[in-house]
Amino acid sequence: MENIPNPSALSTWVFVVLVAWCLGWAGWGLWLATTRGRRPLALGALLGWLGLTAGLAAAGLLERFTPPPPILFLLLSMTGAAVWFARSPAGGRLVDAAPAWALIGVQGFRLPLELVLASWNEQGALPTAMTFRGVNFDIVTGVTALVGAALVWRGVGARWVPVVFNGIGLSALAVIIVTALGSLPTPFAWVDTDVPLVLPARFPYVWLPMVCVGFAHVTHLLSLRQWWRHRA
Repeated sequence: MENIPNPSALSTWVFVVLVAWCLGWAGWGLWLATTRGRRPLALGALLGWLGLTAGLAAAGLLERFTPPPPILFLLLSMTGAAVWFARSPAGGRLVDAAPAWALIGVQGFRLPLELVLASWNEQGALPTAMTFRGVNFDIVTGVTALVGAALVWRGVGARWVPVVFNGIGLSALAVIIVTALGSLPTPFAWVDTDVPLVLPARFPYVWLPMVCVGFAHVTHLLSLRQWWRHRA
């Protein structure tokens, strides 16, 4: 595993910019969703998660894949937090305040992210299965996010675009999460990979699952909650 190279500096910086995009929108969402007195706590929790995952990865504590791998607990925590927030009163305030096109369009970051992942694969840092050359269909999600947001912004398809887009996006997300879990170099791996999936256990690449995937997940859930409220 130690022979897996880190990606180039350029692709890493592009990735960090995309992480900043997710964090910027997440911060805006928390600002809308929380009251003035609770905003510091909410934004502090977001930054705390960023720092915790970065610190664990930088210390090499996530590169242990003997069962149960520590990164699995972080993934479960992130998933639980996404579901909790989307169902919470704060999530309800956010879906009332955010434009429908914004909750769809922000996921356009998944298009350039897929190009970054393809570059990492070419550099031998990421397995092919995790890219659009394998079973990662997030590039479709990124394109449909931009198209869907444009349609909703123009007042077209408000009743069906969120359902179609979020159905596509959540399906693609589920496929890649299952593939990623099966690609980790554990004794229970079920995906035959050309390169072991160890990059997300390193800094700053840990933010791929812990920020980008988490942001995509919670945004899908919020968009669907908004559509359910306004479907009439």
